[in-house]
Amino acid sequence: MMTVYPSSLTLMIPIEPEDHQMAERLSEGCKTFSNAEQVYLTTLAVSVVKSYLKIFDIDSQIHFLKAFNYLPYLLINHKQKLICQSVLEDESTVQIAVFLPNSLGCALVEINEDMTQGKILGFVDSSVSQWVAIDELNLRSPEQLLSALQ
Repeated sequence: MMTVYPSSLTLMIPIEPEDHQMAERLSEGCKTFSNAEQVYLTTLAVSVVKSYLKIFDIDSQIHFLKAFNYLPYLLINHKQKLICQSVLEDESTVQIAVFLPNSLGCALVEINEDMTQGKILGFVDSSVSQWVAIDELNLRSPEQLLSALQ
């Protein structure tokens, strides 16, 4: 049976202190500030998507890409992989350089300035090796992400 989700599911998801603690712990092992920042922000993005999916009773676990400084990603329903990319409020471009084969794609998550909330902007099903304006991406909606998980 297909579940119908209400349209416009752009929700502000709180980023909990435990999410920041996990991000801090994971980023400590990085060799450069740039890598540490990427791991930290990606961890927050993954946490937002995980919390979002939990609202809809969709199971997900955080896994790590060892080849990319233990960058976190989600394993959803024990079978589908999803990369998550953070976008800060003032950013207008994005580069999605890490992409997993046989994955749903990459969810873009906007993190607010004080890093207390995030919202899923949408997701793409391919990598973007160069910097691209976010509004030029063919973003699929959060509703389409939920539908793809059925």
